Amino acid sequence: MLVVQAPGLGDLKKMVTAGDYLDKFAKVDGVWRFTERHIGTDLFGDMADHLLRSMPMSEDMRPQHW
Repeated sequence: MLVVQAPGLGDLKKMVTAGDYLDKFAKVDGVWRFTERHIGTDLFGDMADHLLRSMPMSEDMRPQHW
């Protein structure tokens, strides 16, 4: 996944974060369904225009690898 933003409602110019999903599925009554989702965030850009307040994160929490 890739999250971009348009500061000041302009063109999409800033990459905010990128990562991936690790999904697990199960077939229930012939229909595939999500059973689990883990979101890994590997890259972080400038989030100054994206967050309402700072989001402290310890170094051992990023990047996440499967």
